[in-house]
Amino acid sequence: MDKRPLKTIIVGGGHRSLTYAELANIESDKMEIVGVADPDKNRRESIAKLFNIPSSNCFVSAEELAKAPKFADAV
Repeated sequence: MDKRPLKTIIVGGGHRSLTYAELANIESDKMEIVGVADPDKNRRESIAKLFNIPSSNCFVSAEELAKAPKFADAV
């Protein structure tokens, strides 16, 4: 059985997604936030900082994200 954390991307950085993503901070052995897609630059940068997401994994839209090579297990 694979014990790696589920690599997850946030699409739309609103309150609901951040509430769910908080699991990554509480139980980092189960989930890791590795990317974000949000049209709001401040929100996108804030989420990237919160979860240590590299700029290469930050996108303005879901469409832009969909063009990137796969780097996560879930969205």
